[in-house]
Amino acid sequence: MHSLSSSIERLDKSRIMMELNYMLSYGAAESSICLLRRYNLLKILLPFHAAYLDQQAGKITAENPMMLMRLFFNLDKLVSCDRPADYTLWVGLLSFHQALVSDPQDAFVVWVFASVLYHGKWKEGVKFARDRAKEPVKFVPEISGFSEIESDEQLAVKVTELALSVQDCVNDLTKASSGYVFVSKKIERNVQQIFDVLVNSIESYNSGKRSHIIDYDMLGKGNLVETRFVLGKIILKTISGGLVAGEEEIDEEEMPEVLDKDSVENYLAKKNRKRGLQPSSAELKLKTAKKCKWTEKFSSINHELSMNKEDVVPKEEVEEIHKAVKNCQLPDKELKVRTTEKHKWIENSCHFDQELSINEELVQKEGSQQLGEETQKAAKTCQSPEEEIKVNPEKILEKKDRHSLSTEGTNKKRDKQKRADDKKKNGLLLSSLFKEK
Repeated sequence: MHSLSSSIERLDKSRIMMELNYMLSYGAAESSICLLRRYNLLKILLPFHAAYLDQQAGKITAENPMMLMRLFFNLDKLVSCDRPADYTLWVGLLSFHQALVSDPQDAFVVWVFASVLYHGKWKEGVKFARDRAKEPVKFVPEISGFSEIESDEQLAVKVTELALSVQDCVNDLTKASSGYVFVSKKIERNVQQIFDVLVNSIESYNSGKRSHIIDYDMLGKGNLVETRFVLGKIILKTISGGLVAGEEEIDEEEMPEVLDKDSVENYLAKKNRKRGLQPSSAELKLKTAKKCKWTEKFSSINHELSMNKEDVVPKEEVEEIHKAVKNCQLPDKELKVRTTEKHKWIENSCHFDQELSINEELVQKEGSQQLGEETQKAAKTCQSPEEEIKVNPEKILEKKDRHSLSTEGTNKKRDKQKRADDKKKNGLLLSSLFKEK
């Protein structure tokens, strides 16, 4: 890998950009940076940041972590394979970090810079920074110290200077001196637009965003407002090491018993608020439909089982059915068909055994009393759970008489047929010659 690392320079820059975007926008940015450095690819693609990592490698401690890796660590916590970011986000992070390394900034300036991007308003951003920026930020060489600037005018000038420095670093990524150039001019303009609001009329800036929840659809499309919001959030998490506005801990409610649309929406919103997730309307409708569907199925099956408590289905099978329903292993339709078929099979078997036993006893046994007792005993083996089968001895005797007459008639027909066959074989009998005509 090390010997062939230079071969990537022969690839088209759009292909390189696509591969880097897959590595850095889908929740694996930190580990991807480590792998690129291990295989000597980071020096070719991002030589400035590769040199920074080499320089900081022997200085990493719990009190002095690497800011670049912390930035990408917090990026990975917000994006994933099904909710990726646009390339402008990670290019903006690289440019922001390069600007701090090239010209270290006061911690309070960085706080305000990130807070304004996150809140979308100058006054709210400054107020948040003044309330939260109390502890020192321990990143070397990016942070030069901490001094709370009292004048908002002076603070605006400092933040604007930092934004201009970040835009210059974006421009550096398009130059050959920065290594293999894979950032196009179009990408440069898109990333620089993120920081334009901190350069032009910063004190009147208002993004119009009203919530602290990430809209992943807009983030994946590279929406500027959403990208600024997430970029500010990542920087604030990195320098504060804790929660930011809108992420206060909440007690998650249990799943509502009644799964209507409003209760499910409230539950999902509160559940996802902690990690800043906002389900799309299509996803929310799908989740609501699935939950309501399975609730209806389980309720109907539960009701059916309760109405047939005294059925022939054993208790063990009922428990298995309950377990299968809870694990979503047995569809409702199949469950009903199987249960109905089992009931019919058991009922038919009982009737068949009853008929068979009655016919055998009628032919083989004599005595109506004994026959009635045996028939009743056979019927008890197939009695239903609700009522026993009652056998009438008189009806059984009638069946016996009909059966005897039927047998006698059958024997007469058989004898008559035999005589007719003998006539054909031996010719006319002698006695037939003396019959009167």
